[in-house]
Amino acid sequence: MAKDLIQKTERDYGKMYISYNIKTNEFEITGNLNKIGQETILEEFLRSQIGAGVDKSEPNIRDIYNITLIWHPDFDNIKVFSDTGNKGLRDAILYNVLNKLN
Repeated sequence: MAKDLIQKTERDYGKMYISYNIKTNEFEITGNLNKIGQETILEEFLRSQIGAGVDKSEPNIRDIYNITLIWHPDFDNIKVFSDTGNKGLRDAILYNVLNKLN
């Protein structure tokens, strides 16, 4: 019974998976959001990062970066997971993706 509840809840989340090639500036987005939903989630997340402070972590060096955004409508928050190693790099990639979507 709890498993059914978890699966239903997970389907209700807005999910966006971004694979970004830093050398070519090309990206692929998958998930369950349409283009308007993708733009909205990116805009809202980036807006929430204003004033969040500087991340002095060393960025991971790679050709392809993966970023996952999950919007939880019940709590109206967005969780983000990435392999960038640095929030500044992550947010720069997301900003570039948003600009290319517009």
